[in-house]
Amino acid sequence: MASTISAGTTSGTAIAIAGDTTGNLAFTTQAGANTITIPNSTGTVVTTGSPQSGSVLQVVQTTSTTSFQTSSTSFQASGFTATITPKFATSKILVTVVTTNYVQAGDVNTSTIYRGGTNLGGGPSSGFQWNRLRGGTDLQFPMVINYLDSPATTSATTYQTYIKSNAGSAVETNSPSATTATFTLMEIAG
Repeated sequence: MASTISAGTTSGTAIAIAGDTTGNLAFTTQAGANTITIPNSTGTVVTTGSPQSGSVLQVVQTTSTTSFQTSSTSFQASGFTATITPKFATSKILVTVVTTNYVQAGDVNTSTIYRGGTNLGGGPSSGFQWNRLRGGTDLQFPMVINYLDSPATTSATTYQTYIKSNAGSAVETNSPSATTATFTLMEIAG
């Protein structure tokens, strides 16, 4: 700790103000029961109320140049993930994936997003999935997914793209591997 200022009373309800080496400032009761930490930044600290609905609270983005191929007719995890820890359980997460997919002639490449074990696009074999495309010839095509999710948690939450083939021929996501795919998660105040 860089410095501590204490204000004590005879009833033992002293408050300690401490700064650490990162420049954060913490106000802590002597018993350690309550702590308020002010991050090392410039601006106004709001201590009451909640964020305005619809405001962006944080943004997380990952990129990948690794392709994933499968001929399975059930959804397979691509390994392309992004993780966010929401600040509020009432927040929504705007999920945006931009990549390039490949499908062989006559087949269908279906893409979706999972949050943990939950398919956000529908059931494993039926229901709504994003980006169903049947190729008349072998085809590469841009794949963009936007989905507003309500995970209802403040725990770390991982999203991942999944793909499957309809007819069992090879389908691929992030094709070719030289392409940079982006996976963006935005926490939106509820």
